Amino acid sequence: MKKFIIKIIFLGMVAGLSFSIFYLLSSYIICSFLATCSIDWKNYIIGCVAITSIFTFLVSVVSIFIKYIYDITKV
Repeated sequence: MKKFIIKIIFLGMVAGLSFSIFYLLSSYIICSFLATCSIDWKNYIIGCVAITSIFTFLVSVVSIFIKYIYDITKV
């Protein structure tokens, strides 16, 4: 069960980081077309960390819940 949790957290972090990279790239592209960009890079980093943490948490909770239900109902 411990190895399963570690794999789920790792996969959640990888997926969260990919969404964060897409967020960062899209924000950069939008900001490059504007004459003045009022968004600081610190806010981009905070947004990426928030997206990664929330996504990792949600994936972990859902996966562990599904694994728990599977283990209970296994005959």
